[in-house]
Parts: sequence; C-alpha cells; structure tokens
Amino acid sequence: MTFAEPLWLLLLLGIPVVLLMHLRRGRRVVVRYSAVDRIKASGRSLRQRLAWAPVLLRCVALALLALAMARPREGIGEVRSQVDGVAMMAVLDRSGSMGEPMELDGGQTNKLDVLKQTFCEFVGGSDAVATPLDGTRRGPKLPGRPHDLIGAVQFAGLAETLSPLSTVHDTLIKRVAEMQIPEIQGVANATAIGDALALAAARLKDAEKEIQAREDALRSARDDGDATGNTGVDEFTIRSKIVILFTDGDENAGDIHALPAAKLCQDWGIKVYTIGIGGAVRRGPLNLRGTSYNAPLLRQIAEATGGVYRSAENAEALREVYEEIDALEKTTVRSIEYTSYNELFGRLALAAGLCVVGEIVLGALVLGRPTA
Repeated sequence: MTFAEPLWLLLLLGIPVVLLMHLRRGRRVVVRYSAVDRIKASGRSLRQRLAWAPVLLRCVALALLALAMARPREGIGEVRSQVDGVAMMAVLDRSGSMGEPMELDGGQTNKLDVLKQTFCEFVGGSDAVATPLDGTRRGPKLPGRPHDLIGAVQFAGLAETLSPLSTVHDTLIKRVAEMQIPEIQGVANATAIGDALALAAARLKDAEKEIQAREDALRSARDDGDATGNTGVDEFTIRSKIVILFTDGDENAGDIHALPAAKLCQDWGIKVYTIGIGGAVRRGPLNLRGTSYNAPLLRQIAEATGGVYRSAENAEALREVYEEIDALEKTTVRSIEYTSYNELFGRLALAAGLCVVGEIVLGALVLGRPTA
C-alpha cells in the first residue's frame, strides 16, 4: 500500500494535542468530605466509565481522517512484454532417406531423429528436451526461442503444414517429435523442396494476420468472460521473417521448383537458411565424393534471399548451425509495467465520520454535555 499525498499524515501530530487538552480540562478538584466510605461503596457511574470514550473517538476520527486525506491506495500491477521478434517457419524433410543412420551424442540413430531432437532443442531450449542417448549432449547448449513466432512445414513427396505460426511452442514441439517417414512408398521416396518452401513462404507472408487473429481471439475471450486474470497479449512486432530449410536429398518432385519458390521469398522479404543434412557420399560413375543433397542448389537459394547455407554431418554440427542462427536472428524483449490503483480514501473517510457521529451522540445522550 502507498500514499498519494503523504504530507496529510502530519495531522496525526494533532492527536497528542487533543489528549493534552482533555487532560487539562479534566483536572481533579479536591473536596473535603468527612465520610468517604459510602461514596466508595456506591461504585463508578456509567457516565464516569464512559468519560474517556468521546476523546478516544475524537482521536480515532482524527487518525482516520489523516489517513484518508493521505490517499492510501493499493497498486494493481500488470507487466507486459513488447517483443521485436522473428517469424520463423521450419521446413523439415521427412523423406525415406532421412531414415539413414546418423550420429547423435555418441550413439547411432537416424537423420530424422537427429533433426527432431535438435530442432526441439532450438525451439524449446536444450534443458527442456529429453537427455541424449548416453546422457552427454555434444555441441553448444541452446537457449531456445520462447518469444518468437514459429511454425513448421513437413515434406517428402508432398508438403503440408505441421504446425501454424505461434508463440506458444508446446504443440509445435509435440508435433515435430511425432513426425515420421511416410508409409506410402511413392511419397516417401520423393523430395518436393519447392512446394515446401513456397508453402512456408505463404504462411510467413500472412504472419501479421496470424498475430492479429491471436489478439482478437484473446480479446474476445476476455470480453465474453471465458478468460480470467491477465489476458492481455504481448505486443509482438516482426523484425524479420525467415525460413530454415532442412533436407538430405535433391529436388525430384512437386509443382513448384525450388528457385521460383526462392524468388517468392525474395520478393516477400523472407530470408532462407538452408541446411544440408548428412556427410559426404560416393556419387556418379567415377565414384566421386559428394553429398546426397544438392549443395549448389541450397547455396543458391540462401544467397538469393539473404540467408546462409550450411551442412551438418551430425547432431553436434546441427547445434552449431542453430547457434549461428541464434546469433544472426536476435529477438529483443522489453518489459513494460502498467499500474492501476484501488483508492481506499472513501472507506477511511466514512469510518472517521462514524466516529465523529458516535462522539456527538455519546456526549449528548449519555454524558449529558457537549463534547466539543
């Protein structure tokens, strides 16, 4: 509790003055009387017992009035965040080749599991994700991106939205963790990079509408009484839009080719970070060492949109790529505190008035004399 006008508390110094005046007025007068036994036996009258009540009520009234004039109030604070963040769509390859072996923290699993594990760490933070296979996480520790607007697209021969853009990432992490290689052979063996990239770009193009829809839904819930407590949404401003494309294969399916999809991203101001998953393999009739994915294509997509291209042979390398993206795509969060006050003046003033009325009534009807 705070006081808006604390100088009024100086009125409390008047209470000793009131008591002093009462004491001076009530000085005893000595009267000689021959037999006081009968007087003592008669006891004290009601008037004598209540002699101090008026001055007590007057002091209480003065104290309450001083407190009321000082305007005590209870602060009701609300802290909201103003976020200048990133709207981000992850494009996750789940084609059949993602079932090939890959190292994860000293153990062996497949590429898809490595992608799911490390991406969930990137979004939710390393501490929020299950421990590695041997209990030791290799590579940098990721802090997570709790304030960003993040969604995901999964693709093989077909591209589909896995999770829409949201700043609440629990559902996104759950959906990514459940992602599997398609059972249909024709879909699993295809890689529609262009379709997936175009779908992600379309979701980012309408990111502002996603934010507005979220704010409208929360505001409607508050107005209808379906939401309680602090339903205010954080103010989110998009400072950049990015796509992170993960793939271990070359484009061989889809209606939209990768380069025209990259041109869409470029026109809409969306940067694309491309990440090739997997190490070097033997390719071609001369058994030359290369990659299972089309590295020149991924590099061309990234350079055309202002992003970067990286390759990752294991979980540790993927975490290093995420760390680089964290450094390049920073989010700024500013806390803003709003405070409203519940004024207590009225209650105290009413109590002071009741004390004054009580003093007047007591003095007039019981004590038989004015109290002023």
